Amino acid sequence: MNIDRIRKNIVGDYGLATSNQYHISFEFHPVGEGVESLLDYMATRGFSFDGNSNPQVYGSNDEAPSNAMKLSFLADEVNIPGYSIATGDFKGPVPGINVRYAHTRNFTEFNAAFLMDMDHTPLKFFRLWSDYIAGLETTGFDDSTRYSQVQYYNHYAHDIIIDKIEPNTSSVTKMFAKSSADTHNVVTRTRLYRAFPYMINDLTASNGPNQPMRLQTTFYYEYFTTENFTNNIRLRDPTLGANDLPVNQTSTSPFAW
Repeated sequence: MNIDRIRKNIVGDYGLATSNQYHISFEFHPVGEGVESLLDYMATRGFSFDGNSNPQVYGSNDEAPSNAMKLSFLADEVNIPGYSIATGDFKGPVPGINVRYAHTRNFTEFNAAFLMDMDHTPLKFFRLWSDYIAGLETTGFDDSTRYSQVQYYNHYAHDIIIDKIEPNTSSVTKMFAKSSADTHNVVTRTRLYRAFPYMINDLTASNGPNQPMRLQTTFYYEYFTTENFTNNIRLRDPTLGANDLPVNQTSTSPFAW
């Protein structure tokens, strides 16, 4: 067995997976008629998500990136969550042997760290999200704030999508690719159902050496599913962008969804 055959069987045709190529997006569920949605709440307070709530069309062809695109680019570190399985003991079927059986699947929390841009986009987004959950309102009489009834769960819990991107240098991909951004596939998509931020960490400013500010957030969610695209040619939409990947705003690759 030669080295090339060993490499293809162990790490695949293109090598090992990389940790710095991914894309994060949000999918907001519709709310009932006459109810102010999270996106509407943000828009009336000066933060526009530009309507890009569907990950399939996440991004913009405008020269200035939308707030939706900014949040994905500023996602400096994302922990794709895992899970554990709780078990019980069944004693007695055979002397000296205890059978451990699975009964509950427990999902870990989702953590993400965002770099702060000059407009403080991540901070505005997540604070408005938390204000919407808590029912924070501003009265017009004296411009004071007060907390009212907490929103319903289905109004503030939405889906988060994490796309893990890997390079694809097959001859078919190269044939139709318009740029290097088109040669990357979404290999796995992790969808977190009914997620919401329950912890937004402090921001520290100091007189020490200058460095980028990071906003750490933690989310609760119900469960996650993973969709695999390994057996299909599923190129990512090149307008989406991804961390450490160039963005081609004019690509028309026939394989982009």
